[in-house]
Amino acid sequence: MSWCQKFITLYFCLFTVAGNSYGQSMVVSPESIDTAISRIILSNETFFVNGLSTIGLTKNMAVKHYNSADILKISLSIIALRLFDRNQIKLNKSISFDLPDIIEKNPFTVAITPNHLLTETGGFAVPTVFKDTPLARYAIQARTAGQISHSDPVGWAILIRLLEKISGKNIQTLFTEELLQPLGLQASDLTLKQAQNPLLTFTQSTVSGKYIAEVSRLLIRNLATNGHRFITKKSYDLLVNKNSWRMHPLAPNHTLGAALFFKDNQRWLSPKTNSNNAGPYFMAFPKVGINFINLSGHTAAFEAAIISLAANKFLPVKPDGRLREARQLRQYRPFSGYYIRDDQPSMWLKKRLASIEDTALYFSQRGDTSVMQTIERPEGKSVKEYRKILPFYYKANDGETLLFSPFRSGGYVLKDGILHRHIGILGNSSLVISLFPTAILILLTGGLYIRYGISQMWKKMGQFSIIGTLLVCAGLACDYLWWPSAIFEWDMPYLVNLWRAVMNIGLMLVMSVPMFALSFTRRNHMPAGAAIAIVPAHLAILTVAALTLFLILISWGVAGEFSAY
Repeated sequence: MSWCQKFITLYFCLFTVAGNSYGQSMVVSPESIDTAISRIILSNETFFVNGLSTIGLTKNMAVKHYNSADILKISLSIIALRLFDRNQIKLNKSISFDLPDIIEKNPFTVAITPNHLLTETGGFAVPTVFKDTPLARYAIQARTAGQISHSDPVGWAILIRLLEKISGKNIQTLFTEELLQPLGLQASDLTLKQAQNPLLTFTQSTVSGKYIAEVSRLLIRNLATNGHRFITKKSYDLLVNKNSWRMHPLAPNHTLGAALFFKDNQRWLSPKTNSNNAGPYFMAFPKVGINFINLSGHTAAFEAAIISLAANKFLPVKPDGRLREARQLRQYRPFSGYYIRDDQPSMWLKKRLASIEDTALYFSQRGDTSVMQTIERPEGKSVKEYRKILPFYYKANDGETLLFSPFRSGGYVLKDGILHRHIGILGNSSLVISLFPTAILILLTGGLYIRYGISQMWKKMGQFSIIGTLLVCAGLACDYLWWPSAIFEWDMPYLVNLWRAVMNIGLMLVMSVPMFALSFTRRNHMPAGAAIAIVPAHLAILTVAALTLFLILISWGVAGEFSAY
């Protein structure tokens, strides 16, 4: 940077200090930051915005387009808040009133609101495929609204449809009028995917580097190009400061659009979830007036470098009472039990079983001082100890942390930032997965009585055992292989209803086997001769296998379930 550029940059930055009531409270000398960041730039796609200045964004970077779900989330949040400023949208009103074709009104459940969509707490299952299928097919709730937050593309797609319905404008027009024009951007800076399903709009749209810079600047400087506030002071506070949802006092605070993170007496705004997102990543410091952007995505090295820079260059933020609040929490029951990774909740049986097999871990609490983690995989078993730091907060010697939710006293845990859900005994793959093939094979042996049964009742039991088992296996195979295709690709949810009906009919036939066995025993209707030494034991094994299969299917969430969703 030449001395002339530095002078102009410094002039504009000092000029914007006067605008701290618009969202910026302090501007750091761009020269000192430029010198510091030059040592930590990890690629040629790293830059930062500081007040009015943009440092490190080359001409090629400015015109290049990027897939950026996180920047689009911020953009949609800002558009929603601009409509909120004009009283066109109410943040705590049930969206079922405006979108009855997508969200059915149900007085017996927690109503989903725009606030839930903006904090990603709508509870929708994450799709396994993204097709141009009606959005209502994707609006499947995996958990209660407001309970826990996860990366939620369905919630953002529903928000797009809601904004269109409330404003009476399509999403392209909303972006043009509410963002592009006020920020002085061109239509070429944003490419929106036009499709029947807003999920595709959200996942396949691209934005230019210049667009990313200007939207990122709104997080530190709430001004349009005409010098007026972009959103009201109240809305800006909802966007960058106000905690709208959190799991624990020490967990990230979710604002309407992003999340506030805390470390080393610093507080910054970043995407809520970044572990699975390769798009541009930002670390915004609204109180300082600087936002760092890595167009290559989130990396631990980039984050650590920015945190170190902030600790050395920025004034510490004022204590906000988080530690005091955390110390006042009370643990009233232990956390012991199985947990599975749940940051991408799915309604597909295949995904749920894979989560149990691949991500299940066991926590056992040792008094009030530590928690032991046990992980069992085919390659071996590992044990790790976490020492208690504060209520619901534990830390291992290698720095890895556990942050349990006070809600349901440990119903969820952030394991080094990755969400896991308590699943109890159902997380034990040895019980709910490994026993399944054994139970199936045993039930198939009941078919021996079709030929060798001593009466019609014995032959009927054999028929029910083998036919029921085959129907269960056929229904489960369809659910395991084709559930997402039937729902999202073929648009034939009735096929799911059909094969689940077949599966449950088969389960009813299987469950008749213990009834037959009990009847034969009570009536002493047993074969004579050498068979008397074998058949009663076989009946007992068949009974155990039938009950085991029933319990396994309950744990899988398919026993008695006929709905496609």
